[in-house]
Amino acid sequence: MCPESEPKEDDWVSFKDFKDAAPLIHAFATTVTNPISKMFSGQPSALERASKKIGGYPPTETFSYDVCIKFDVLPKIPLLLLFNDKDEEFAAQCSVLFEKRAEKYLDMECVAMVGMLLYEFLKAEAG
Repeated sequence: MCPESEPKEDDWVSFKDFKDAAPLIHAFATTVTNPISKMFSGQPSALERASKKIGGYPPTETFSYDVCIKFDVLPKIPLLLLFNDKDEEFAAQCSVLFEKRAEKYLDMECVAMVGMLLYEFLKAEAG
């Protein structure tokens, strides 16, 4: 999709916050965020290494997470991976955020596929 003017909505949002994402929310969790959480639970440094190998870098913003990595997955479509490792009370948890304007360039199936590819690339790099 190609909007007539460049959208200015650069706030970070989760997949479920997109207007048309409802039918795919469960699939996104089961194919992206949950697998990343499980794969890198107890191994945040492995997540950082794998992320850097596929082009991830620290964001300019500060986030209160164990691992924060930004990816420029497509032109005008950045992605932010936020990960908190497991502790005594909580399991590892992963969030994958997109800038709100992503919905102006991609439909929700494509946004979900971007997340799925992120997981597949991380898995391949992690071994």
